[in-house]
Amino acid sequence: MEFTSPIHLVIGNFDGVHVGHQTLIRMACKQAHALGQSVVVYTFNPHPRQIIPEAHRLQLIYSVQERCTLLRQLGCDFIWVQTFTNQLRLQTPEQFFQAIQQVFPTLAAVYVGDQYRFGYRQQGDANTLRALCERTKSVCLCVCPSVFDAAGRICSTRIRAALQQGQLSEANRLLGQPYHRYGKVVLKGTAGYAFELKDQDASVDETTAISSLVGCLLKPGTYVGHFDCQQQQMRVRIQVHSDQRIGLLDCNPVSLNQLGVLVFDDSQ
Repeated sequence: MEFTSPIHLVIGNFDGVHVGHQTLIRMACKQAHALGQSVVVYTFNPHPRQIIPEAHRLQLIYSVQERCTLLRQLGCDFIWVQTFTNQLRLQTPEQFFQAIQQVFPTLAAVYVGDQYRFGYRQQGDANTLRALCERTKSVCLCVCPSVFDAAGRICSTRIRAALQQGQLSEANRLLGQPYHRYGKVVLKGTAGYAFELKDQDASVDETTAISSLVGCLLKPGTYVGHFDCQQQQMRVRIQVHSDQRIGLLDCNPVSLNQLGVLVFDDSQ
């Protein structure tokens, strides 16, 4: 893909595409589209913390496909999913920025959150990036302040914790929409109906595929939700098991083997 018009680049992992992420991307879209220019979201797969040796392997809120769907809904024009490799991990902040410029020669602006870190061992921050942009004399930097509530900064870590503790209402509030997963309804013999996640990222080969992507972050228990499939909505009770499998209670067999979105509205 070649970009010939001015590009406004939004950089981040965006796991969860939560309220803070939404604020950043909407800011970029508002400024770029007012100028008739394009917004590109630049994100990574796998997540850097699944590659960095010393980092704690975290379980993601959403797969890369789910993340991209949410990003498109916010109004960005293109999404660039950069494969995060060991070579990329070892880049200095300057090398990373130079690589960005090579991919996007018409780069006009860069947007990041105020907690943004990049480069080997997170050596670079927003101030580092500002200096690199100023050096070009053609790229401006826009830093979006974090979004806070009464409990502190809204971030993916808080959302993961809320989900793992079964605090669905809190997680949904921080996400800015109900937690949901993409997949299909299947019949598991005498076990009844189940929901299979469509999680495996096609862009990740077998040597880097992360098994933790397959599963549901929610604390085991029963939840109330609905299954959206082909413009139809079916209310269901959702059983999350200790091994992260998802069972469906009160399920309509009409939706069997149909791909759709399972939405977690509340706990029961």
